[in-house]
Amino acid sequence: MLWIAVAASLTLSAALDGTSSCGGTAPSKTPGCDRIDRGACGNACCLVDVPIPAHADVNLTAHVYLQLKQFLLTGGPDASFEYIHSADKAGHNPSDDLTAYPIPWNYVFQATHTTAGGYVDTLNFNLRQDPYPPIRGASNAVLRIFSVSNIHGALGDNGQNYKTIEYLVAHSMLGKTFGAGDLIVRHGCGA
Repeated sequence: MLWIAVAASLTLSAALDGTSSCGGTAPSKTPGCDRIDRGACGNACCLVDVPIPAHADVNLTAHVYLQLKQFLLTGGPDASFEYIHSADKAGHNPSDDLTAYPIPWNYVFQATHTTAGGYVDTLNFNLRQDPYPPIRGASNAVLRIFSVSNIHGALGDNGQNYKTIEYLVAHSMLGKTFGAGDLIVRHGCGA
């Protein structure tokens, strides 16, 4: 498996422009939409790791999970996000909480993001404590976020998948409370 470890600094001024959508103009003039993916996952996608700095007296992964889930349930500042927790066609609906299992990931959950143009993308989240291998030394947890364009044939996303993740980090408690800022690109994202 090829891992692309490209670090991209989160530009809060770009992410705080008020919209999580790149729009239909190509190339997009919206700040943060310059990482166009051309089908890295068969469809346009973006996979990043977000190091979460250590905080005293907090069950970090549980706290991050609950805060991020609340952000997704409220839809975010532009009401474009939706937390997904429903059964599939066969009735499967596993718990987000994996802390009872002897695996590195503590939480696995899902959401969608809807652009201003009505495109819906799927977001997958994995959250773990004490990363191995360590990321950026002082991080105490890592949130992995994967965004994929849902419409078939999305071989150019106008930078949307990366923008969605960047916006979510800047506007949620990840950027405000935990000071998370670096998005470490692992795959896609126009890299």
